[in-house]
Amino acid sequence: MVGIVLVSHSAELARGLAALAGQVAGSEVRIEPAGGDPEGGLGTTGELGGLWRYRGRAPQRVVGVGFASQGWGGACGYRRLPDSFDPRAAFIFAGIGAEEIT
Repeated sequence: MVGIVLVSHSAELARGLAALAGQVAGSEVRIEPAGGDPEGGLGTTGELGGLWRYRGRAPQRVVGVGFASQGWGGACGYRRLPDSFDPRAAFIFAGIGAEEIT
């Protein structure tokens, strides 16, 4: 039997997605929702997530396939390019100054 755990910050979203996936997968796949905080709000445990290796479970060992990395690193910000000053794009940049770095 194949099993899938759907993790979300929202318990309601995890339950809904599990119901949808269950309709597609049928009874041969066990699908369990996990999400939300203990008080019923948005959140999870607050533990570092993303890479399974942080949890001591490399996906290659668990399911036979995996990925190289996932996550977010530091960023230096964005600068406006000359084309951003085109009047046709004014609504996109409303409130952002010419030299502002976001």
